[in-house]
Amino acid sequence: MIGSINIEWTTKWEDEIRKEDHESYASLLSRAFPDHSNVYSGTRSWYAARPEVRIVGTVDGKTIAHLGLLRRFLRGLESNSNTLVGDTGLVAIDPDYQNSGIGSLLLKQNSQLLANLNIPFGLLTCLPELVKFYKANGWQLLDGQKIAM
Repeated sequence: MIGSINIEWTTKWEDEIRKEDHESYASLLSRAFPDHSNVYSGTRSWYAARPEVRIVGTVDGKTIAHLGLLRRFLRGLESNSNTLVGDTGLVAIDPDYQNSGIGSLLLKQNSQLLANLNIPFGLLTCLPELVKFYKANGWQLLDGQKIAM
C-alpha cells in the first residue's frame, strides 16, 4: 500500500497469462508509452522480445503497473565468459498514478524477483531523462556508458 492506494502485486509467467491479461497490459502500455501506442493493441503486450515473466500491480482489478523480465546471457567482450542478466523492460506506470512512488515499489518487486531467480543483476535500457529515476532506485550505469542528451 502507498498512501491510500492499495496495490496488489502479482508475478506471472508468460504461460500463465490469459488473453484478458494481455489486453489489460497492452492498454496500460499504450497509455504509458503514447509514442508507441500503435505497437500495444489488442493482445500485443510486448515490444521487441516477449517477456518470460511479468510483475503486475493492480488497484481494484485495474492494471496500473507493469514490468517484464527476460533472462539472457551476455558474452564478455574480453573473454568467452557469459553472464546471466535479467533483461528488464516494459516498465510502466499508469499515467494517473505516476509520481506517486509506485515506480519505486515496482522496482523493489523486480529486485526481489531477480534474487528469487538467482539472477546476479538486472539490465535495463532507458531514455536519458529516466536515468535519474533509475539511479535513485539503486540502478547504475555500466562502466564506460555515457548519457547522451
